[in-house]
Amino acid sequence: MDQSAFTHRFNSEAGVVESICHRCFATIASATVEADLQTSEQRHTCCPENHLRLELLASARQDAPS
Repeated sequence: MDQSAFTHRFNSEAGVVESICHRCFATIASATVEADLQTSEQRHTCCPENHLRLELLASARQDAPS
């Protein structure tokens, strides 16, 4: 997965930067140094079950009346 597939969010309470996957919305890693997230991001594979849940939720929202 390329690195543009992640958002980095600073968690000031914990003093860490968290990496969040754009596809499955999981927080896949946290580190005190942002550059340390790269290895976890390269190794990340979205859980198929989580991905299916997100697709079902998105579909339900599209089908819901406005």
